[in-house]
Amino acid sequence: MRICPCCTDTPAMLHQSVTEIIPLFRWNDLPQFHLYFFRFLDVFYQSHAVHQTDTVCVCDDRRFSKHIPHDQIRTFASDPRKFQQCIKIIRHFSTVLLFSGCAAPAQNETTSESSSAAPETTAVSERVITDSYGTKTELPDDPCVVSLYGSFAECWLLSGGKLAGITEDAVDEHGIEIDDDTALVGTVMEPNLESIAALSPDYVILSADLPAHAELDSALTDMQIPHGCFHMDNVMDYAKIMLNFCAVNDPDGEKYDENVTQVLKRIESIKQETAEKLSGQKAPTVLLLRAYSTGVKAKGEDTVAGAILKELGAHNIADDNESLLEDLSLESVIEADPDYILVMTMGSEENAKTYMAENIENNPAWSELSAVKNGRYIYLPKDLFHYKPLNRWDESYAYIAKLLLNEDA
Repeated sequence: MRICPCCTDTPAMLHQSVTEIIPLFRWNDLPQFHLYFFRFLDVFYQSHAVHQTDTVCVCDDRRFSKHIPHDQIRTFASDPRKFQQCIKIIRHFSTVLLFSGCAAPAQNETTSESSSAAPETTAVSERVITDSYGTKTELPDDPCVVSLYGSFAECWLLSGGKLAGITEDAVDEHGIEIDDDTALVGTVMEPNLESIAALSPDYVILSADLPAHAELDSALTDMQIPHGCFHMDNVMDYAKIMLNFCAVNDPDGEKYDENVTQVLKRIESIKQETAEKLSGQKAPTVLLLRAYSTGVKAKGEDTVAGAILKELGAHNIADDNESLLEDLSLESVIEADPDYILVMTMGSEENAKTYMAENIENNPAWSELSAVKNGRYIYLPKDLFHYKPLNRWDESYAYIAKLLLNEDA
C-alpha cells in the first residue's frame, strides 16, 4: 500500500504491507470483530504503486486498480451497530480505505488508463478460506477437516472448529487428544495419504514450509481433495490464519476477539512500554541461536524470537553478517560482542545444551563475551519460542521485553 504525505513538501511516499499497517490502527475505532474486513485486503497484500497521491485502489489480481476520491472514504465507528452500513460501503467500492489526512483530489483529476480498465473486486464469501498462496476454498457447514501440522490444528480448534484427523506432533507437542471423532494420520514429516483420503475431508491444512507437504500438495491436487498451505512466522501470520479459520467456525467473532484481538492489544501495550523505556538508549545487540543435538546456527527474523526482537527495537548481529546464518563463526561473535545471546532449542533441549557445552562454551573466548559475563546468555522457553505461541504470542513479547529491560522474565 502507498501512503501519501499530508504536506506537499514531504519527501517520497512509503510502501507498507498490510501486516505492517495493522498495528497502526487505534483499536477502539473499529467494531468488535473488526479484523474480519481484512479478508478484503488479501487482494492487495503486496505493495504496488499508486499514481494519484491522494487515492487508493485495488483489483482482484492483487493490483491497485480503481481510484476513489478521499471525500468518499468512510471509517469504522466503535459502535458495532454501524457495521452493516460499513459493509455496504465496502461492497460498493470493493475496497476499504484505511487512512485519512490527505487533501481531497480536484474534481477534474482522472485515473490512469490502466486503472480504469481493471476489473473491480467482489465481496468474499463468509466461509471461504484463503491460504498463504492465495488459493481460495469455500467450505460447507460443519466441514470435515484434517490438519497435518500441530500449530495449525490448534489454530483450527481455537477458532471453534472440529478436526477429523491430525498428525502426531499435534498430540505430542500441543496436547490435542485423540478420540473416536479424531484419527491419527501419520507424522508431520510423513503424513499418511491413504489415512487422509479415507476420511473424505472437505479440507486438508498443510504447512507451506515443509518439503513433505509440498509433495502432498501435488498428490491432493491430483486426488481433487481440497486443501491449503499456510505459513506462520510472526503474530500477524497467526492473525491472518485465524481470520480465515474464524470465518468458517466463529460467525459471531467471539473466538477471534478472545484469541487474536485481545492478544494484539496486549502486544501493542508491551511494544509501547518497551519503546518508552528504551528511548534515548543504544539499541541492544543480540545474537539469536538455534541449537540442536548436532549443531547450532544463528537465526534471523524468520523465527518467533527474531521477529519479536526486531519489533521491540533490538539489533540482531546476524543482520550485519549474513554468513553467520550459514556458519556460526566464533570470531565474528567475539568481534561483535553482543549484549545478549539467546538460544532456542530444537529436539532434546538437554542434547542441545550438551552440544553447546562441548563445542562452543569450551572455548576460553566464549566466557569473555559480555553477554556471558553479565548473565545474558539465556535459553528461551520452548513453548513460547520453538513452538508457535498462538494465543500466547503476547507472553512471548513480554518475555523478550523483560530481558531487554533487564527485568526478571
